[in-house]
Amino acid sequence: MNLSNRAVAEYDGEADDDRDEKVELALTHDVKLGWREGEPLVYDGEGIPLDEAVNDAYEGYYRNEDILVPEAGSFLSRLAEHPLVTSVEDVATELGMDQGMKTSSKREKIRKALEIHGIEITDSDDDVDRDETDDVITLPNGESWDVDNLRKPVYEDSRLLTQLGPMNGFSVEEVAIYISNEIGERVDESDVQQGMVNGGILEGTRDIENESSSNQPVAHHSRVHKA
Repeated sequence: MNLSNRAVAEYDGEADDDRDEKVELALTHDVKLGWREGEPLVYDGEGIPLDEAVNDAYEGYYRNEDILVPEAGSFLSRLAEHPLVTSVEDVATELGMDQGMKTSSKREKIRKALEIHGIEITDSDDDVDRDETDDVITLPNGESWDVDNLRKPVYEDSRLLTQLGPMNGFSVEEVAIYISNEIGERVDESDVQQGMVNGGILEGTRDIENESSSNQPVAHHSRVHKA
């Protein structure tokens, strides 16, 4: 019995208590540039679970007129030092000051605040990996699978479910949360449960019409969400 078959045989739909740390990390929001787009660039927490909103993590941000006050200096310094920030425009994006009316005046306000606090940002033309959305699902080990090569809907693809559940130790609920985050659409736990039953991963009554039997190869790419 190979490793995959053994993992499936032992899988009961619950989270594996001995799973790798990278799996735990995969169940938290990625750090992303942009107002309330992911884990904030300036954040002292230990990670935000995927099933929780990120909004509260931005409560300590200085924005708009507040960036001019003395207390904002240390915050802006930390923001300017982040690897994803290479320009004033990036600062505006992270602070949510790049939208709506008078965006040019908002950028000027940011430049003024940086000058007041003695912070320098040299606009860079270097390409920075923004982890932009594409049609792939990235596994905790960093491999990315093309969605086009997966069974539709993806929560019925037994290969994907095997990787996330038995191989990585996700519970059924966590698989649903993880896939939802990856594809940007809500996936219900009950759908994942049925997909695992159809694929022979869990015991239960199979839905013959949607039974997962796809064995087509999956195209892999290299991309790691978090360091």
